[in-house]
Amino acid sequence: MRRSILLLFAWSLLGCDRPDAGPKSAPEAKQAAEPGERDSPTVDSAAATPEDSEPSSDRAAEAGTDSGAAEAASAEPTTSEALEVDRSQSKVGFAVARATVGHVGHFKQFESKLRLEDGHPVALEINVELGSVAADRKGLTQHLKSPDFFHVDQFPSASFAAERITPKTDAEPGSYEVSGTMRLHGVTQELEFPAAIDVEAERVVGRATLEISAKAFGIDYEGMEAELAEDAVQLEVELVFPRAS
Repeated sequence: MRRSILLLFAWSLLGCDRPDAGPKSAPEAKQAAEPGERDSPTVDSAAATPEDSEPSSDRAAEAGTDSGAAEAASAEPTTSEALEVDRSQSKVGFAVARATVGHVGHFKQFESKLRLEDGHPVALEINVELGSVAADRKGLTQHLKSPDFFHVDQFPSASFAAERITPKTDAEPGSYEVSGTMRLHGVTQELEFPAAIDVEAERVVGRATLEISAKAFGIDYEGMEAELAEDAVQLEVELVFPRAS
């Protein structure tokens, strides 16, 4: 008995379990673990950061959107100019042929606007006051204002708006093809004609000669054939647009 007590006392001093003690249970083994091992959080190596969790397809789409926006920005014009015509240096005229003798005339009152983008013409508008017509014969001037021709009381103005101003690559510099809509005598017609547009440092000068049909615009009065007047009317336009210095 005395010997057993001494053995137990020796085991206690050495920190050993009693020889007859069984294996520790799972909870006891867990408590016996080192403090550092108990407190250390478990790290999931497979956890992804928010950036990594974003689908690659979404990142590619965003990159494509940014690239498209950059291309659109680069396509926008860097400079744009809105120019007003100088009527004192410009002219809107016409010529009417007859079997006997032709007549010429012009309009005293008109307005025109031209827009340049990066130094290139892209838009043009012309508005003419038909009541300001002046022909080479006084009687003809009054006749042109009457219902036989312009009928200025009912249709006081005519206009043209260019929808496309396209440079001609196979011609001299400054050569363009102009396409747009003309309104005259209550009728609207599509026109296409060549034009010369010289963009200079201090001004822009546009010149064009084109032919229109009077009948196509509803101008076909009784007695027109008796006067031997031809249907074709030649328009001669020269417009000068000063640029800001």
